[in-house]
Amino acid sequence: MKVWATQYAWATADGMGGVPNPGHEYANTKTESSQADSLVKALQIAKQSGCMGVMFVWNLDFSVEVGAWWEGSKFSLLRADGTPRPAYSALARMPK
Repeated sequence: MKVWATQYAWATADGMGGVPNPGHEYANTKTESSQADSLVKALQIAKQSGCMGVMFVWNLDFSVEVGAWWEGSKFSLLRADGTPRPAYSALARMPK
């Protein structure tokens, strides 16, 4: 039996304009580049472990849907204007 990760992500306020709301300052600890690296590394580790089934990255486009001001948007793979963040491109490039 394999584990499914239905929501995994790293937040970053980098490139999103403004600062995180109180209680969500952790979004300042990653750059867009380190968000991309962390997402790819997690998928690589999961694949190598043999224990992980499907992994759903959270989220694609909340910043487009609700705006960059919402904390969930800091996890988005797209910016509020719809352009890809580095994590989007890194995930697209990695071997599946």
